[in-house]
Amino acid sequence: YVIENGAQGSIVPFETGLFDTGYNRTDNVQYRNVPFGYQDMIFELGADWNIGNANTINAVYTFDRNKPDHRERKRLDEQRLKLSWISHSLGALTVRASFEYADRTGDHYNYDPYEDFYTLSLPGYVPANGIAPMALTVDAMRKYDMSDRKENKARIILLYPLGETSTISTTFYGTRDHYDAHVGRQNTRTTGFTTEWDWQPAAATNVSVYAGAEGTRLKMANVADNEAIVNAPGSEDPSLGGPLYPLANYWRDLTRERDYNAGITFAHNFGPVKFDLAWNYTQSLSKLNYDYASTGALTHPDAAALTPNNAFPNNHYRTSTVDAGLNFPLSRNMGMRLFGRYQSGTFLDWHYLGFDDSLVYDHRIYTDEGPQAHYHVTVVGLMLNVKL
Repeated sequence: YVIENGAQGSIVPFETGLFDTGYNRTDNVQYRNVPFGYQDMIFELGADWNIGNANTINAVYTFDRNKPDHRERKRLDEQRLKLSWISHSLGALTVRASFEYADRTGDHYNYDPYEDFYTLSLPGYVPANGIAPMALTVDAMRKYDMSDRKENKARIILLYPLGETSTISTTFYGTRDHYDAHVGRQNTRTTGFTTEWDWQPAAATNVSVYAGAEGTRLKMANVADNEAIVNAPGSEDPSLGGPLYPLANYWRDLTRERDYNAGITFAHNFGPVKFDLAWNYTQSLSKLNYDYASTGALTHPDAAALTPNNAFPNNHYRTSTVDAGLNFPLSRNMGMRLFGRYQSGTFLDWHYLGFDDSLVYDHRIYTDEGPQAHYHVTVVGLMLNVKL
């Protein structure tokens, strides 16, 4: 475990990142690595039913027992049931549909299992002023990979041939997760679709066109510590609603995002020489809303007036990329690829609002001006491939 001599250990005040029996004997910092590992046992049972010649039903039950080392839980049990249906009964159309339900539980949740890896556990540690070390985590926190979770997944795939040389396929999907957490990730939701047309007029030529869209949302919650009592009596209390993590500092946020993408690819073999060309377009729009019990939840309470609707401005992201490549052999064991890329993009990120006015704030100078509103970039390269 690498630390920097004399450097700040974390954002917590008075953590120097180095422990000794002298001046730093009261510092509670991590001093060695956590040897994470796990044992995983999976049991799966499945069955298929053929209904006539055109329909198949499939059911799979999975039990997953995971025993992680040095984590908040010593045992995680997940039960998953997946039902699938494949049908060829609608003429040339093939339908594939599936639904999954999963339930994850576990044993007792230990909100802070890392005491053995902090200097608190070393001989010679002396609490500062006789006060127990500050609780670094609220006891109501549930990490998303350790908390109880219920999950639902659904997917439908439609595949239809267009003549002898092309097909069109469409996929609709959705996922919903609910986490049993008062502090931490609480729920997520994803829905979307993709459509693709593939055409192979000859053995040496391939063309595909695709488009898709996806919507996601993430809800989480947290609680800010009471900085007025950091490293003071009461700061050792990890309970939600206690003096260090008061309910007045509780806050939640909801992140929503919409993504769109489209593209075209073309590839052709000219004998030993292969040529490929692709265009890809991506557009993203994200929005962040939040609410809080009081301004004590904010790092800068006076900044609350800057977002009167409890929402930050929308973030926009858009790129268009063209890729081209030419592959040709030099010998039996050597080949070369000549490639090029041109990309243009547009960004609007509220994190950088105000930097157009000034980069100097108090005694700080920001050298990062953030992403440019518009950019263009061109890359040309040559790669050599050697087969040993």
